[in-house]
Amino acid sequence: ANTYTSILGSAVLDDVVEVKGYISAVSTQGPILTDNTGSIIVYKAADLGLAVGDEVTVNGPILAYNNGFQFDYSKGGVTVEKTGYTAVTYPTPMDITGEKADELLTSRQEDELCHFAKMHGVLSISTNSDGTKTYYNFNIDGAENAVGSLYNPTEEIVAQLTNDTEYTLYGYFTSISKSSGAPKYINMIVVSVNEAPAIDGGEATNNY
Repeated sequence: ANTYTSILGSAVLDDVVEVKGYISAVSTQGPILTDNTGSIIVYKAADLGLAVGDEVTVNGPILAYNNGFQFDYSKGGVTVEKTGYTAVTYPTPMDITGEKADELLTSRQEDELCHFAKMHGVLSISTNSDGTKTYYNFNIDGAENAVGSLYNPTEEIVAQLTNDTEYTLYGYFTSISKSSGAPKYINMIVVSVNEAPAIDGGEATNNY
């Protein structure tokens, strides 16, 4: 049996916890940590060089941003220790259809964990005016208001993406960010493009 904790599923804001789990996804801002009961982003921990499958112990306070729980490595008080390696499988993904994406803009009022999910649509890649930041927006099939947003994708993911191309994306729905004060972007840390990663068929905890 694994030695992972069952802490994240019942975590609340400002809890100081020790979580034993594994890395299930990575972004250029930090990885996703999963234990037996849920998944959370470890914000600003990208420079630790953690990879999917690394087993880690993370200590620190549970914070939140954009209604998504997170550890914030940049604020201090968070320690990350690598302890081993495991093969990663994923729960059955929540299907973020256009209708579901629009619904999430209003229903997501509380701080929540990350949810493994998939979404289908067309990618739109753009750059800000001075060329310093690239945006990977995702026009989810059938969504009227919500727009998918690829959250700080790694070079490995970016290399698989072409502008104005249709994809099915698998990854972790982390949070919802606003545009002009209104909820708009469904943020996802992408694990896999078009091909489903290893799904063990288990139900995602805290599923919608």
